[in-house]
Amino acid sequence: MVLFILYKTIQNIERALCVFKLRQIPFVPSVSVLRRAVVNEIRTHYPDAKTVMEIGAGYGGMAREIARHTNTTIYAIENMWFSFNIMRVTNFILRIRNCIPIRVDAFKYIRTMRRHIDIGVAYLGPGINDKLAPYANKFRVLITLDAPIRGMHPTRIVDLSRYGATRWNNVIWPHKLFIYEC
Repeated sequence: MVLFILYKTIQNIERALCVFKLRQIPFVPSVSVLRRAVVNEIRTHYPDAKTVMEIGAGYGGMAREIARHTNTTIYAIENMWFSFNIMRVTNFILRIRNCIPIRVDAFKYIRTMRRHIDIGVAYLGPGINDKLAPYANKFRVLITLDAPIRGMHPTRIVDLSRYGATRWNNVIWPHKLFIYEC
């Protein structure tokens, strides 16, 4: 019980830090239907992909799902201390070897990275997804969940609205995948 209270306290402190200091959307876990849809997209349309980057990985659920069901190395980028360490411990316990957690600000990392990544996956939300536009050339494919990247035209949209929606700033965003082939 004490551990659960400690966990919830740290989680709420991290959420408050995200919202009030960093001015970003706090960690929202991806639901299993979204994780399966991303895996299906990668396996069906990009089976030759070798590298995937999840931008804003949170506890790493999406990254682990991709790592388990594809032949890729996945870089799970997360800047929040608590979420990052939950991801590291969970990956260790589950023995997920092809998922590499990296604790860093994703946009600074992407801006300075020299390597090209096959697929980028982002569940960041409206407005924040838009920050990916200048870095699209660093990826062969970008997949955003629920919110598109303004100014970019997706190659394909996978409608998953029958499985629900996400709410950001009191606006409902039906579940969708926006796929951009860069």
